[in-house]
Amino acid sequence: MSIDLPPGARTHFDKVADGLVNVLQPMPAAYNARADAFARVPYYAERLRAADIKTFELIAIGNHLGIEQQVYFSTPTGWVGFEADQYLAYRTLVDSLAARRELREVVSLEWLMSATIAWLKGRRLGSIPSGRSYTSFLLDEATAKIRDYEVAVPLRGLRIAETIDVAGASFRPFAADFFDKLVERAPVEAGPERDRALAWVKKMRGEHQGHVYGLVEFRSEASKAEELAIEAVENALVALSRR
Repeated sequence: MSIDLPPGARTHFDKVADGLVNVLQPMPAAYNARADAFARVPYYAERLRAADIKTFELIAIGNHLGIEQQVYFSTPTGWVGFEADQYLAYRTLVDSLAARRELREVVSLEWLMSATIAWLKGRRLGSIPSGRSYTSFLLDEATAKIRDYEVAVPLRGLRIAETIDVAGASFRPFAADFFDKLVERAPVEAGPERDRALAWVKKMRGEHQGHVYGLVEFRSEASKAEELAIEAVENALVALSRR
């Protein structure tokens, strides 16, 4: 699936993004010790479809209300990013793109923020040449990530004996074969990756087997598929309750 933006929009967004490259700032010294400590701590990112160990490469700092106001990413020479007016310009860029009809149904705000930081980091480090425009990078990355997803949304408090299809969602029991198939998809070779995958399946089996899930399909990038799936299953539950 190929996506694009009108030439005028691309020119505008590229100009804004190029301006952001020029105003990247080192993280204030007051934050550096805490940032370095965070960077050494791995965190566990869990999805219904997979599990990963990732390292901390991005820090967002909020105010006393928890509203994000600064963002920094790691580089070999330290943390750099935005605060104050520069942060506002960065968020306005990604929020404006997230509202575009060409993008809003296929990529999430979370993905757009991540891809924007990846481009800024690449430009900062020189791994992305100056001739590679922001929108060119963004659209190429999005096109590569968009595919068909089946998303299973776990539900509690609902019991069914057989599959029920309603409002574009399929409600099914979490039977043993669902998790058996996940085991089959785990890495074949013995090692840490297989161990992590099997541990994740075991955890999910313990939490969800015997309960119900809503199954929906979307063509988008992964995080948007999850976002759309939750909304679709919630709407389908409302429709089911009115039967």
